[in-house]
Amino acid sequence: ELAWIRPLIDWIAAHSRVSEQIVGVWLPITILVILHVCSHQTDRRWGIARTRLQELSPEKATAASPLPAKIVAWNLVAIGILFAALAILDREVQGLLFGFASVFSAIGAAILILSARKSTALNESQPQSGS
Repeated sequence: ELAWIRPLIDWIAAHSRVSEQIVGVWLPITILVILHVCSHQTDRRWGIARTRLQELSPEKATAASPLPAKIVAWNLVAIGILFAALAILDREVQGLLFGFASVFSAIGAAILILSARKSTALNESQPQSGS
């Protein structure tokens, strides 16, 4: 009853990596490109939403929370520590695992340092209340 689709099923079974790449990479990119090309301008309703938002809170400036960056950074550091522990246990790929441990830990540390600097800069730029 599905004889017409059997050649496609056989091709996908024989070329599983190619079909994964098509479905996982090329199809989403193609869809996004088509949507981008077809949309000539920003929808007018976005302008209405922005105007209403400015009317509701014209002077309220919001600052992004540094908490998500800190959570990601600490998770990267923890992953780095786990890679280092795996490197100690597995001598065969020790260099690769220590490399990943170093990269993850360095990225996590960089995010923590940058978010701390940004938090300090934001706190210094805000006027003190109650003085």
